[in-house]
Amino acid sequence: MSTRILKLGIIIVFFLITLPAGGKQEPVEVPGVGKALSADKVEIVYTSQGSGETAVIFIHGGFADKSFWTNQEKPFAVKYRVIALDLAGHGESGRNREKWDIFGFARDVRAVMEKENITRAVLVGNSLGGPVALETARLVPDKVAGIVAVDTFHDLSIIPPPGYYQQLARDFRADSTGVMRKMIGQLFHKDVDPELYAQVEKKMLKNNNPIMAASLMESFATYDNVEAAKQDLHPIRCINGDLYPTQVEKNREIHPDFNAVILPHTGHYPMLEKPELFNRHLEKILAEITTPKKEEGQKIQGKILDMTYPFGDNSIYWPTGKSFKATPMFWGINDKGWWYASNDYSANEHGGTHADAPIHFFQQGRTMDQIPLQEWIAPAVKIDVTKQCEENRDYLLKKEDITDFEKKHGNIPPKAWVIMYTGIDTRYYPDRKKVLGTDLLGEEAVKKLSFPGFSVEAVQFLLKERDITGIAIDTPSIDYGKSTEFLVHRELLKENKLAIENIANLDKLPTTGAILYVIPMLIEKGTGAPARVFAVLSD
Repeated sequence: MSTRILKLGIIIVFFLITLPAGGKQEPVEVPGVGKALSADKVEIVYTSQGSGETAVIFIHGGFADKSFWTNQEKPFAVKYRVIALDLAGHGESGRNREKWDIFGFARDVRAVMEKENITRAVLVGNSLGGPVALETARLVPDKVAGIVAVDTFHDLSIIPPPGYYQQLARDFRADSTGVMRKMIGQLFHKDVDPELYAQVEKKMLKNNNPIMAASLMESFATYDNVEAAKQDLHPIRCINGDLYPTQVEKNREIHPDFNAVILPHTGHYPMLEKPELFNRHLEKILAEITTPKKEEGQKIQGKILDMTYPFGDNSIYWPTGKSFKATPMFWGINDKGWWYASNDYSANEHGGTHADAPIHFFQQGRTMDQIPLQEWIAPAVKIDVTKQCEENRDYLLKKEDITDFEKKHGNIPPKAWVIMYTGIDTRYYPDRKKVLGTDLLGEEAVKKLSFPGFSVEAVQFLLKERDITGIAIDTPSIDYGKSTEFLVHRELLKENKLAIENIANLDKLPTTGAILYVIPMLIEKGTGAPARVFAVLSD
């Protein structure tokens, strides 16, 4: 293997997985210790101190632990609430996890945030902790102010050599100690403090877990950091060493709100190697991220795609529901001599481009006014089954359609909108007969409905295996037209997930990379609501 490829591989691996270190650390007051259960019931141990309005959450890298941040905890607890946690399989946290990947670690961080009722945080992650912070921000976007990545995200577009992670997984299983010894030699400048190097090596070997290491390597092979960075809207700031170049301008092409500080003659652990310099830069970055901007609003970056059908006499509603009706109340010059116009309107909640609240088919579900606005904003993933739907108007999206999609585009990201693109509305809306399969109204029309929808099996897979926000479709219902039991609605909404129906312009929506914004009417105790839906596309 060439020197260039070897260095490339080291950058990639330590972008995703840091190795443990020790370092000289001053004695500090012992913070409070807490425990939280992650989504898979693994116990996560963390420390907490300080009481600032903003929490600073320190996330270590692979095979490290929360003690890596000892030089930062006490100084920053003066102004901020400081939390440092052990990810599952590390330090004092539980190790009873079956599947090891970045998404599981992100759920660990979320569990701690929920346990501590954190509503505003800056996530600080070293190496593997950087992608973990990114995925956490995508899980709880409204609770994260920004991300500080430490010696990671050098080049967001970097691609490993084919089979690189698979080979590393095999190497870890065969000789994990030898692999770690070799890797740690790539993390420091040659004149690093021998004591620090010795502590790094000692800690690395002590925390060696070859099963977890091999599993992580295999999971990295399918992780798409480019899409993750594109879909996140939080500011990303790096404090990196200079062992490997940081491609600031290149990274901004992927994530426009990116910047980096490079510490001279510093390796993979700036917070341990040069803690005072590191802390000065971190303080500046935290001030930048947490200080309210002077401008009143922030321009959305990227092209906006409207995905809403206008409401009018031709809007498509369920055959038994009241259609949209706008009646002019007054249009003209009033008795005072100036123009005035106003309409009265009425309609069922479920028609045109609209959203479904869980209460629609789940007695204990949330109503429209109980769903936070932020929850309606999430990455969009479009699964194109137009060909299948041309051949079969009553086509059901299958689990295999989802897994086939993921083989080409990677796993569906956490909290995504999963959109079934049938092509029905795109081609025919607002032609009722061609969209619904009938132009009749009333109960007789329901018996003749014909259009595609999700299968129960596919929705169960998304609910159990993918942490989705909801599902959407370009037909009048997420259940197919011939459904009489509405099992998809019942299965989805009992999990308090969301749905969008009659979404427009799916032919113009990219397969991945867009952020979907759903702005439903805030109806008190609403079971659904008309919605303005649009997507922000990457430049």
